[in-house]
Amino acid sequence: MIHHGPIHRRRQAERREYRLMFCLVYPLSLAAVTLRRLAHLGRHPVSGEPKRSIFGEARVAVASCIPFAFM
Repeated sequence: MIHHGPIHRRRQAERREYRLMFCLVYPLSLAAVTLRRLAHLGRHPVSGEPKRSIFGEARVAVASCIPFAFM
């Protein structure tokens, strides 16, 4: 049997916490991105921004803000 030390358990707990937060915040971010896209229908997109799907945009938004919760 492999003995996992306290550091390993702490990292596992942080990973679980990150995934839980991601799962909770992602639907909110997806709704916000969808509403923003609908509000900007017919407008020209900014040329410097990469074109992402609403799912990709929501994932990037969540992935960029959640790490601040762990600081």
